[in-house]
Amino acid sequence: MKDICAYEQDLQVIESIQRNIDIITAVLLLSGQFTIVRLIIDPGGFALSVGGH
Repeated sequence: MKDICAYEQDLQVIESIQRNIDIITAVLLLSGQFTIVRLIIDPGGFALSVGGH
């Protein structure tokens, strides 16, 4: 049972880190610090390639 709780806590930490990275990336895109270089669309989702100044 403790292993399952630790696993769920680890997942929550990873999700939080990913969310923070997403927010930071969005802010940098909106402020012009990052620019979208390439957009890749796959059946399972999409990916962005970005470049910075």
